Amino acid sequence: MRTFSEEEITAAAPNQNALSNGRKISGSGGFVRRMRSEDERYYGGECKGSGKNNYRVSVFFEEGAAPVFRCSCPSRQFPCKHSIALMFEMAAKKDFELCEIPEDILEKQRKLSAREKKKEEKAAEGEAKPKKLSAAGKAARTRKLKKQLEGLALLKALTDRLLGSGLAALSSAPLKDYKELARQLGDYYLPGPQLLFRKLLFVLERCQSAGKGEDPGERYREALSYLTKLRYLGRRSEEYLKKKLQSDSPEADDNLLYEALGGIWRLEELNALGLKKENAELVQLSFEERYDPVEKLYTDLAYWIDLRDGEISYSANYRPEKAAKYIRSEDSSFSLLRAESVSIYPAAEGELRRIRWEKASFGEIPPESFSRIRSFSETELREALKKAKAQLKNTLSDNTFGILIHYKRIGESGGGKLYLEDRLGERIRLSEDAGNDTALFSLRALPYPGLFREQVLFGLVRYERKGEELLLLPRSIVTERGIVRLMF
Repeated sequence: MRTFSEEEITAAAPNQNALSNGRKISGSGGFVRRMRSEDERYYGGECKGSGKNNYRVSVFFEEGAAPVFRCSCPSRQFPCKHSIALMFEMAAKKDFELCEIPEDILEKQRKLSAREKKKEEKAAEGEAKPKKLSAAGKAARTRKLKKQLEGLALLKALTDRLLGSGLAALSSAPLKDYKELARQLGDYYLPGPQLLFRKLLFVLERCQSAGKGEDPGERYREALSYLTKLRYLGRRSEEYLKKKLQSDSPEADDNLLYEALGGIWRLEELNALGLKKENAELVQLSFEERYDPVEKLYTDLAYWIDLRDGEISYSANYRPEKAAKYIRSEDSSFSLLRAESVSIYPAAEGELRRIRWEKASFGEIPPESFSRIRSFSETELREALKKAKAQLKNTLSDNTFGILIHYKRIGESGGGKLYLEDRLGERIRLSEDAGNDTALFSLRALPYPGLFREQVLFGLVRYERKGEELLLLPRSIVTERGIVRLMF
């Protein structure tokens, strides 16, 4: 009999409400009938609902494809809460009476398979022959590039004005005019620079609201970093856009500046550029949720390691605050994720790359996988930090770099601060994100002394401007038997 794991059900649910409601329906005996075909391709049932008649719910399995859910309810969510409830029924291994697959389901499945086949053929044709913009599309892209160049001229005038005034002088000056100018950047198709400018103004507002006796030095350093990024992005982007216009090729390319300016990649564009890997087997090293108060955006951030080559990458699920309740949030994964195709976002050489997939399956992590993950770790801090420094020097870096490091021990200094020491005696201080001490609290609370010696740690290297030092934010410990999460 087929079943679903808790993680697979959570991954399938469109949002938390659908997951909770599906669990309630299953737990309260919502299904009055459950059926399955002898070949186990079809599972279905009749579920009580708010309507006069019971809802017909089903899931169809086909080799090499994701399960197909169907329900007669009027919900626009997919899969709906009744489909989620059916998954819980299967997970609980309840009794399903044998039946023939309904003819209407078989007919719908044949049509779906035909559409999928046609789509795959088109995709294969598109990869063999990259899609070219139409004359109208090319003209529209060219107009957009010219408009962006106009916006970059406005951005340069803004940053020149800020530099002329001095950041310290702005700590007491009204920022209303600058906010209006920041808004105007959105009219020039420059959401990337616009967001950086808004973050700069946000930090300057915090400088203005600093209390008496509070040292604003760190905030000025942060404001200066945003101003530096804006100047760098403006200069490099101007060169980039002019070259695109001169070359008469306004199509999206793999230049990092495309995304930095606010361009949004579609999976088919990434795949057409060859930015993908096939048959990936991924294990999640860490998961956390971040919130950006300027963008008003939640980000579900997960770090993964590929069991084939040891490459560490990350996935990001973005949930705008206004629509957060309608968008399914991601969660920690404790399973082996298999994806036939993983799309890769452009990144600087050596930088962690963002990945994304459309279809994936989950299974148990083979016990030998943890030893394999450990085998990919760095053994010397000096080499690991050398790679981190190379990326953190990138002006557009987000000031974090993931590393997997084998340590001799984790100890505590005389000042009560934790540090990691490698086999050569080199040390780095363990730190935490501002306002979130979960990881260090979890680390101090670990009950097994063996976790503090001769293990492998996954963490994020960060440069602290105030102390001018590299710090390591611990996220998980990889042992021979599993992964100990310090954050969820």
